[in-house]
Amino acid sequence: MFPKINFGVTDKVLIMTNLLFPLGGIISQLPHSQPFLLFFVYAAFTLLILILTAEPIAFQYSIPYMINFLFCQATPVESTHALNRIICLVIGSVVLSILAVKSKKRQPLTVTKLNLDEQIKRSVSNPIYLLKMTLSVSIAMTVAILIHAPKPLWISIVAMSLTEIHFSETVKKTRERIIGTAFGVIVFYLFLVKLIPTPYAIAFILSVGFISYFLVDYKHKTIVNSIAAMNAALVIFPSGVSIANRFIGLFIGIVIAIVVAMMCHLIQKAIVR
Repeated sequence: MFPKINFGVTDKVLIMTNLLFPLGGIISQLPHSQPFLLFFVYAAFTLLILILTAEPIAFQYSIPYMINFLFCQATPVESTHALNRIICLVIGSVVLSILAVKSKKRQPLTVTKLNLDEQIKRSVSNPIYLLKMTLSVSIAMTVAILIHAPKPLWISIVAMSLTEIHFSETVKKTRERIIGTAFGVIVFYLFLVKLIPTPYAIAFILSVGFISYFLVDYKHKTIVNSIAAMNAALVIFPSGVSIANRFIGLFIGIVIAIVVAMMCHLIQKAIVR
């Protein structure tokens, strides 16, 4: 993604933006003893990601940074291993920056290269979207901490992925997420629980993952993601618990995304009036 796409910003801005990777790892290590205080920290960092990367929306520029933050926050590591994680994130951000800066074959977006101030102005051009995404992600993370969710990512990733600029898109993706998760659970149970012996499960997962690279439809990608996530969770939970947690996380994430979308829709209508 980074070497091939011209995001319309200067190399200096892109390199600085990539520091969001290690910064997300640092923030995710904050202790969970004060979840309501963490809500504001998570919201501030999510908003920081968005004001630097929300545009160009067509490239979903913010997704790699958001995904990194969500995964790190959902899986904090022991303090003895935290430094290793941060070092890896720093190395990763440096490699991405070098690849992007040195690449000569980027897809053209614009001849103009925006500086930091200009990129921020471009990203905040849709403040309601920024508000929706910030609230959805930070609420989902905080709720996962409060209820001691065994797989916090299954809540936060749903809330993030269902948050769209338009409410109709949120409703459409919610329907597809439910259908995709249901089919994913069925495939997971039939093949990875009942039919395929555990030693050969990895071959099935890799095959399905390879096929997913050629899928465009969100519903189909959700099927693959559900299969892979529940299979990975088998090292922690029995299959029945994994399936139940998947649906519980899905339900909570949907509720958060829908409630936030409706609330922001009312705010937007009030502003227009």
